Amino acid sequence: PTFHPMAKTIRHFLMSDEPIHLEVSLDKEIYYHNEPIQVSVDVMNYSNKTVKKIKITVEQIANVVLYSNDKYSQTLAMHEVNEQIAPGSKHKQEYTLLPLIENNREKHGVALDGKIKDEDTQLASSTILKEGIEREVWGILVSYKVKVKLVVSGEFKVTFVRMESYQSEPSQS
Repeated sequence: PTFHPMAKTIRHFLMSDEPIHLEVSLDKEIYYHNEPIQVSVDVMNYSNKTVKKIKITVEQIANVVLYSNDKYSQTLAMHEVNEQIAPGSKHKQEYTLLPLIENNREKHGVALDGKIKDEDTQLASSTILKEGIEREVWGILVSYKVKVKLVVSGEFKVTFVRMESYQSEPSQS
């Protein structure tokens, strides 16, 4: 069975008896370089507020743990939908985001696997810590998240793993 990262939240508002329910899920946990990320967004608006916009981003978090504990967050891909979700209605849709190095070359602070000038450079793979290994040994810990924001309110993150794909080499007989 495949693990599907998922998060849900319920947001209550002042002057509204009922809340907005927001559920976000990904179709899988591990995405390889240059692979699109499928994001499922399910909004149930039981409140008396209107959702005016949905903003979905893929973010890279680089945590420098060597001498400090600085965190840097960069938006690598974004999709914004001017979708009106009226009070008492529901909205469920799949969105596709594709974080690529080509669209982020000019940004400072993006962690990479390689040098920016090399053609085969990719966005950095996620750091996977094994049990018993200290974080400080790595220097920089890289993680990714998908963030969904409703303009009325309701935002949360779903983490995923990004790594190099290893394809089996053809056997030589």
